[in-house]
Amino acid sequence: MSRSVAVIWRNSLASVPYLPPVPDDMNEPQYINFFWGKQCSYCDSKKDVTQFWIARVRYCKKCRDKCAIYHDPDMHDFNGRLRRIVSYEGALAKVVPSVHIQVWCGYDLFPVDLVKRYSKELERLGVADGKPETVAKQWTSNKRAQLIAAHEHARLCEEWFQRQEDVRKAEIERKRDCREQAIVQRLTDLGWGDEISYLHQDALGKQPSVRLVQPLSKTGWLEIKDNLTAFMERSREKRLAKQRAHAIQSRHHLLARVYPEFRRTKPFRAILPSIGDITKIETFQHAILDLPFDQEMSDRALLDVLKTIPQAVFDDWQTRTTQKVLDFVRQRLKADQSARDDLGTDTPTLNTLKLATAIFWDGTGGHDLRFPTVLVWPELSGALYGHMDTPWSTRELRFGGIGSTLARRMVELVGRNPHEMTSEEMDELDPWYHFPGEHDSGRMAYSWRCVPFNYRAGREDRLTLLDPEDTATARARFASKACTLKFRGRDALCAHCKERFSESEALYGHLRGTHAVDPVTLTDFVPGLDIDYASTMCVVLPSEATP
Repeated sequence: MSRSVAVIWRNSLASVPYLPPVPDDMNEPQYINFFWGKQCSYCDSKKDVTQFWIARVRYCKKCRDKCAIYHDPDMHDFNGRLRRIVSYEGALAKVVPSVHIQVWCGYDLFPVDLVKRYSKELERLGVADGKPETVAKQWTSNKRAQLIAAHEHARLCEEWFQRQEDVRKAEIERKRDCREQAIVQRLTDLGWGDEISYLHQDALGKQPSVRLVQPLSKTGWLEIKDNLTAFMERSREKRLAKQRAHAIQSRHHLLARVYPEFRRTKPFRAILPSIGDITKIETFQHAILDLPFDQEMSDRALLDVLKTIPQAVFDDWQTRTTQKVLDFVRQRLKADQSARDDLGTDTPTLNTLKLATAIFWDGTGGHDLRFPTVLVWPELSGALYGHMDTPWSTRELRFGGIGSTLARRMVELVGRNPHEMTSEEMDELDPWYHFPGEHDSGRMAYSWRCVPFNYRAGREDRLTLLDPEDTATARARFASKACTLKFRGRDALCAHCKERFSESEALYGHLRGTHAVDPVTLTDFVPGLDIDYASTMCVVLPSEATP
């Protein structure tokens, strides 16, 4: 390259702000090609090319893997002189520019052509097997110094290039921002401004036609207008659908919160639909759907809506649900001879459901349920599990089995007809039972409602009715037994002042604070139909005297 041409090249490079100087082992054209070229230094490919600043070469993946650079242990095939001077890879990397490849634990790759050139230098110097030692050490020292300088120059090059890349990317982003802002303005002019404010931050920008580098022209806008308008319409539909679903869910949860208060406006133990059934009532649906979905419904507003539901709606629900129970029992009796024997019929009626032997179970908790408790049992609808819009159903309902068999035996032990004795009559009679030989330290006595909760296989024939004296003792002990029931969202009545409570904590606090009751017993309040209390109706009696 002539001196005049070299001056032109140097002046051209000098005009580039902060460009690192040309290294000693490259001329200006080589430096420019290295800096701004795009092709592989070996095959001229422009695909998947990586710039290795320290080695001052560019490699495509193919050349890197196949011919351009090698892992250190492979070099013994062609660089014996260099290999015998630098005996391990870590030291070789202090002499020869390397590229660290992060594969598995990582390893260093070295340019083959540079390794060969270094080997020939050693050959010209007459260095073999590290001797003469002085020449070998001097050569190694020089190469290490050159490599240190190359590292520093590479750092400057990388930083300069990164700054240029940052500027380039920033300019691209600026142009994209300008285009997106222009599109936002166009959509705003069409009336989509408010809807744009509801979009996620990058939702509009993710549309293929938005964040392009090209400025938005009138023609360009007309080409993308319909697609973007359709996108805004879809976004609005999705937002409104999501808003609607969220509002309905929120109002269903609000119903769960105010429903206990609404129930207290009705007679205690009134048969009322579950929360899931309330959500299906037309009056309620109109109330939650007519209110704009972007507005909150207050507790008082929803409570007022519930109060407008005609009693006839509740009566109709009770009639239909009772019929579902009858249909369920009828199907069960067809498949269960023992259940038919316990009830004394295969054509159940409403009176059949009131029998002491008509025992239901819920499939989730195994509770002993009677009629009409089964109509209001929370586990038979979805609200207890967060599914507020799931109505009462027989899906988890069970009937008969050992519970009915035990009930039949209990009725027979008091000398009554199990096909005629009702649960209400058994409650009035209040018989208590025990299983002889059950405990060494005492006898566990059970109310008739508690017996099914304490069933163990094979002991039903041992069930025995307590005599009048032991029955009186059991009743007295139970009347003074501390109650440990816990409930929330149910219904209970204070036996002292008739005030109603939906939570056990508030009820017990009321009894202790207002009526000075301590401990609280089951005689101090009346559980609602939706409270499981039968499992607590047991006490320990002294052991029977040995004759």
